Amino acid sequence: MEEKNDHTFKWLMPESNWQWPHLTEVWQYRSLCLQLALKDFRIRYQQSLLGPAWAVLNPVLSTLILIVVFQRMAGVAIDGVKPYAFAFSGMVVWTFFASLIPEALNGMLAASPLFRKIYFPKLILPVSKMLNASIETTVSFLLFLMACIWWQQDLQWTAILHLPLFMVMALLTGLGLALWASILVVLSRDFVHGIPHLIRLGIFVCPIAYPISLVPPQWQTIYFLNPVTGLIEYFRWICFPSYDFVSPVWISLTVAIVSSISGLLVFTKIEGRLNDQM
Repeated sequence: MEEKNDHTFKWLMPESNWQWPHLTEVWQYRSLCLQLALKDFRIRYQQSLLGPAWAVLNPVLSTLILIVVFQRMAGVAIDGVKPYAFAFSGMVVWTFFASLIPEALNGMLAASPLFRKIYFPKLILPVSKMLNASIETTVSFLLFLMACIWWQQDLQWTAILHLPLFMVMALLTGLGLALWASILVVLSRDFVHGIPHLIRLGIFVCPIAYPISLVPPQWQTIYFLNPVTGLIEYFRWICFPSYDFVSPVWISLTVAIVSSISGLLVFTKIEGRLNDQM
């Protein structure tokens, strides 16, 4: 019995102050991670009348609201991109992060009763939330493509080769934000109430329905420290042949890498304390 307790304690507590997470162990639990992601997707819509149809309606309604708010630009094409397609493209990227961060916050709290009952790598919780958000974003992306065809918006099909790099950047950024959201909720439950307000503010801070050219040049470098901004601009450049790409990709990529690596290290450091702090 003592050996079993020592073994459990060894897994729950890092051997040193800082160590790289056991990513191979997360891979071993990949089926559980996928099951959690699919379960979250089903639970989100199971008690609603329209069910999974909300995965389609949410980005559409959000795009229409943004167009109404920024109605002065609603009738003006931006770099040859029709206004509805312009706003929808920004919403596709934003949907991923707006869905992921609250889910990462609440997911850690919802799973906390299990921490002292069974062992599983806690890292699969934010990863499963990222997978869940990816499902909804894929639905939004397919709907966006169909809408562009309906609106007769020119698409840059040859730039599809850039999609893998875009996906890597988006997943790295999403993982970093999900990890830091999980870390913050461990430090204080107040973040559960505060961060959603920052997400609402992000709709206006990120260039979802307005062009980046409206931001003064002297502020654009700081503006791109927000990795979501760079991802939105990069996605538009991939999709629209006439869109003028002004985003310094390296800034967004650097922020994505730093946020994901730092999130992994800090999350691994506090993972052993989750039993006591949650």
